[in-house]
Amino acid sequence: MTFLLPYFPAPDLHLFGPVTLHSFGLLVALGVMSGTWLIRRRTVKTKIPAEEMEKALYWAAGAGFVISHWFDILFYSPERILNDGIWIFLKIWDGISSFGGVLGAFIGLSYYFYSIKKPWLHHADIILQGFVLGWVFGRLGCTLAHDHPGGPSDFFLAFNYPDGPRHNLGFYEFLYTLIILQ
Repeated sequence: MTFLLPYFPAPDLHLFGPVTLHSFGLLVALGVMSGTWLIRRRTVKTKIPAEEMEKALYWAAGAGFVISHWFDILFYSPERILNDGIWIFLKIWDGISSFGGVLGAFIGLSYYFYSIKKPWLHHADIILQGFVLGWVFGRLGCTLAHDHPGGPSDFFLAFNYPDGPRHNLGFYEFLYTLIILQ
């Protein structure tokens, strides 16, 4: 018999009324907070003004979340535009894409540094370190949400999904990110 990692539904925390905290959302929030913490900590050790880095973070996170949602709608579930109408683009909490988030953060940072007429290569070095730390939490969220199932497998890191053992690609990315974070 092959050892498999257990599949279990990600727990949700019902807060009040219609408000429920999903484990994926909690881990993404922890990722943003931990990445921001690391960026602030590293900024103190540089000659970069803290206020400048704070504004850069707001632009990266704001544009990142908005464009991650738009990307999700346009490329992964465009049928939602027909079903829910164009207003679906305003529900930024309702579906996100990692690729869209990275693209959005890049666009937000590019706009911010263009507007203050400064190069941002030195800033980018620090921001990237925080991004990688935050990415660990996001990939762990994907692991628990089981939203990136791979093909059937009996590999020892496969998860025992209800329909049989499969790769969990979010888990592999989580492990890979832990390795490169070192």
